[in-house]
Amino acid sequence: MITLYELLEVSENASNEVIEKAYKVLAKKYHPDLQPVDKRKEAEEKMKQINEAYETLMDSNKRSEYDQGLERIRKREELEKQKEYAKTVGNNQGYQQTTTTPNSNRVNNPYYYHNVNNYEYVNTRQGRPSYQVSKEYKKEYMKMKLRNIRDMLIAIGIILLIFVLLWFIPPTHRWMIDFYENNVLVKLIVDSIKSMWS
Repeated sequence: MITLYELLEVSENASNEVIEKAYKVLAKKYHPDLQPVDKRKEAEEKMKQINEAYETLMDSNKRSEYDQGLERIRKREELEKQKEYAKTVGNNQGYQQTTTTPNSNRVNNPYYYHNVNNYEYVNTRQGRPSYQVSKEYKKEYMKMKLRNIRDMLIAIGIILLIFVLLWFIPPTHRWMIDFYENNVLVKLIVDSIKSMWS
């Protein structure tokens, strides 16, 4: 589809001055009187289109309406492409599509396949679509869990190292022994850890 902007050979955010200059250049280029006899009819048709485009884009209200209509057409075309893509993916990989409401966020929404990478559709024996977590997502999830475990072990190691260092400083050594002897809960925890290691 050729837009009015393409017809006048200007960008969609062109100012009125730019549109006017482009119109004058094209009017000279395609004026029927300046064309050979065999191309006059074609030039007349082209000039008619250029005039209509110019009149629409120079009027701010008409231009605004045209831009809104153009946006709607593009959205519709994009939706058609997505539907076609979803259909192609479904046919190529054996995925069964289900119809859902536009606002539905369920995983078996046919548009989820190319919007969300965490799920892959699989066919079940009942003929209803199911889903499974993709391998890439599983790998990423496992990496995240391992990072969390590593961070927790590092934190525990740092805390133990601090306790060991404090043990060898005489004032804190005496305080730690007193704290151990006077606190029943701490004594119970430390004794159970000792019994595990002995």
